Amino acid sequence: MKIDIYIITLWKGTNFAKGSGAYGILLEVVKDGTPYTKEHYAGWENLSYPKLQLRAVVDALSYVTRPCDIKVHIDSGYVTGNWETKKSGKNADLWEALRQKAMKMDNVEIVFDGKHEYASYLTRQLEAGNYPTIKDQ
Repeated sequence: MKIDIYIITLWKGTNFAKGSGAYGILLEVVKDGTPYTKEHYAGWENLSYPKLQLRAVVDALSYVTRPCDIKVHIDSGYVTGNWETKKSGKNADLWEALRQKAMKMDNVEIVFDGKHEYASYLTRQLEAGNYPTIKDQ
């Protein structure tokens, strides 16, 4: 089985070091030519923009319950670049959580794709603001 995960992140404010933002996640599985989707949205306060992007991927993988091939489409050079080079840097706890979740899957590919087929839809949903907001520790 193959799952495509589409993620869009929105950042509020001008300081990428600390602020608030949100992400929209859409998981898509195609069975017998029919796409099935699941959506999730969350807002976060008091965190960095790179941490928001990384948290979105970790959160998305939490919805996958069985080993399979996963392709994550995200609008983040931070996540894709560090995933490819296997560097953790900041947010080591989230990178470790991502690696642990990925090890339970058959394959995880993360690609930079900010204009994927669900980008406009997820952006509209996020701009509507209908999601819970969580304060980062």
